[in-house]
Amino acid sequence: MAKKQCPNCGITWLELSIPVEGQKTSCMCEKTFVFQNGNWHEGFPYFEEYQRLAERTANNGQGAMQRLGNFGMGIAGETAEFIDAVVNFEIAGGNHEAMIKEAGDVNWYCATLCTTAGISYQVVVEAAEEAAPALLYVCIGRLSKASGDVTEYLKKVVYHGHELDQAKLGKLIGNVLSWMKLFCKRYNLNMQDICDTNIAKLKQRYPEGFNSAGSINRTI
Repeated sequence: MAKKQCPNCGITWLELSIPVEGQKTSCMCEKTFVFQNGNWHEGFPYFEEYQRLAERTANNGQGAMQRLGNFGMGIAGETAEFIDAVVNFEIAGGNHEAMIKEAGDVNWYCATLCTTAGISYQVVVEAAEEAAPALLYVCIGRLSKASGDVTEYLKKVVYHGHELDQAKLGKLIGNVLSWMKLFCKRYNLNMQDICDTNIAKLKQRYPEGFNSAGSINRTI
């Protein structure tokens, strides 16, 4: 993997591929760029596009409440898998690719939850401030709690009859992303590359959009 440098803040991160004309990216400083004429130029809402692409591979045959329950459970499971990838990286010789894959799945659930609730994922990502640095076990615990808070809140909405509060759900999702941003900084990863990898995987798994057979028989 090569390295990429943000033309705004100078932060360098791992790059999964050589940029091509028209490629879009974003940085931890929240600036967004498009690659044109051999250089990165500022200006486009990357996470709006990611939210649209993520929705293409969601199960649109479900009602809103069923989706909220599904995605609320999913974000907890994928956060656990991301944490497992982090632990393997630290103590068992893991790799960046595993963390990138699992982080992409966490982002997918965050984005599709936002879509279901009528929330802009771009706004949530930009509003989520990177969490303060802490010991690794503290970061793992805080990320786990943030994810659990989303699941707990959606349990009350879906099964206990609580009214959905967009602002509250957006804040809870933002808390998850705050810790994800810190992990990205710790391991020199970039959120846009994570999301690009996630969309590429899902396009391969569901070339025509989500279908149950593809989910049941998936190998990707």
